[in-house]
Amino acid sequence: MADSKGIFIKISLILLVIGLIIFVIGFGAPYWIKADLDVEPTLLDRYYYRGNVHSGLWSTCEDYERWASEVRTSRRYRVDECYAFLGHTDRYVISEELRATQFFETIGLIGLVATIVTLLLGVCVESLKGQRIVSIVAALCCLASAGSIILGTIIYGSVDGVKDSLSWAFALTVVSGIFFIVIGIIIVVGAIVNK
Repeated sequence: MADSKGIFIKISLILLVIGLIIFVIGFGAPYWIKADLDVEPTLLDRYYYRGNVHSGLWSTCEDYERWASEVRTSRRYRVDECYAFLGHTDRYVISEELRATQFFETIGLIGLVATIVTLLLGVCVESLKGQRIVSIVAALCCLASAGSIILGTIIYGSVDGVKDSLSWAFALTVVSGIFFIVIGIIIVVGAIVNK
């Protein structure tokens, strides 16, 4: 019977590690948005641009070709660079929405680590095994983290001009936030079943 009490915690730990891997990939990848460039020359800018620009929470990357509209100066230039937002504030202005998203996603990450540590304490420390308070604290941490992650993605996705270019890292983060809600519910059910 003692082994069946800990099964919910063990399942939750396995799912948390899987979810954390998915979240960290989305959290760090510079593919929250991706925009294709196909720009014709104008009176102000006499260059063609072909390629794409993609950006995440922490950096932006440019991968495009540029060439002049005049035939005699039509040498092509290839740009393939990534810039961290923190080191290039002169080049990229960081919006309040991006700062808020960085904050909420980071709080979510810290909360997930706290959830894992709490569950590991419930598994490894003899005096905490079978204690409902461990499951309740872990569930609260997990659900608060999921809420923070979802809130961060809502803030980021609600910015004008971003909705049409959301990319795979944004989707991974949303999926992981929903996944953590499910894990939090599993932890709560485990606490109720193991009275």
